[in-house]
Amino acid sequence: MNRFSYLVVLVLAAMAAVSPPALAEAGRDLVVVSGLTREELPGLEELGIIINGPRPGGWELEATRNQQTLLRNRGLGVIVTVPRIDEVYRHNALTRADDAWYMDYEHFRDTMMTIATNNSSFVKLETLGLSTSNRLVLAMKFSSEPQAVGTRPALYFEGAIHGDEKIAWAVTMEMIKHLAANYGTDTLVTRLVDTREIWLVPMVNPDGYVRARRYNDRSVDLNRNWGWMWQSGSGRGTGPMSEPESRAQLAHILRHPFVIYVSYHAGIEFISYPWSYCGSSVNAIPERNLIHFLSGRYDSYNGYTYGQGADSMYSINGSTKDFNYGFDGSMGWSIEPSNP
Repeated sequence: MNRFSYLVVLVLAAMAAVSPPALAEAGRDLVVVSGLTREELPGLEELGIIINGPRPGGWELEATRNQQTLLRNRGLGVIVTVPRIDEVYRHNALTRADDAWYMDYEHFRDTMMTIATNNSSFVKLETLGLSTSNRLVLAMKFSSEPQAVGTRPALYFEGAIHGDEKIAWAVTMEMIKHLAANYGTDTLVTRLVDTREIWLVPMVNPDGYVRARRYNDRSVDLNRNWGWMWQSGSGRGTGPMSEPESRAQLAHILRHPFVIYVSYHAGIEFISYPWSYCGSSVNAIPERNLIHFLSGRYDSYNGYTYGQGADSMYSINGSTKDFNYGFDGSMGWSIEPSNP
């Protein structure tokens, strides 16, 4: 048994009464861990440790004190960079500045309804479904023909599939505000709305957003629940597409096939394209040269690192990005603007 397999067994035996997602919520610190290999990272998720991505000197993780002790006991270097990062996220979520703040769920819901009502000639609001705790999963469509279906190329942008990554909600919501405020006056915005269907879902996981936690209210990571190369395990659901939030999005995708799909996240500045379930030495998408070029164009504006997800970060199964490319060929990215 290798050292990491032994670690997994030890942790699960010591903490069998507590689910790993619950462990990850109980007083997490932001840490940089040295000595890890990329192949060991999926096993960390099984323990409820949140992986943000590579950093100078190691991998940036969010881990409880007990989890950090277990990592140190296996000879790994663990440096705490931000104590109680979960409390930092909650504080940021509740702090209102004069010019910006994270809306609460009710404010967001009412704002979406107001924008749609005030711009009905080119905006349509659709309820995709209900979350585990019966909050609305809302999608907003921008098109100069808002009631038409399937007549134009469709683009899809989503945020906050991980509820504690609130900057992902903010990026998507700012896109909505920009399109609504500038249609008819800005040449580029007007051309896009006149020739595309632009769909935006800022709050995929409203329950997690409300509670400032990664998971939905059934302790499932929704970005491990999708049906392309789904894999059973802790926090991934009872099966592919087991969660109401996932099924609501899937029904929407079936009604509106997309040519471009973007999922905003947070934790590290990175542009990730398919596949995330395996590296390019195992399988690379046929359009790899094209998507790599387009990622580079995005990078030219912000300096983000980019590449195939499993090559540049770590492998995950059941992601939305992999599903949308594998299922209907949507050119897709997961984009991480920064820490929440």
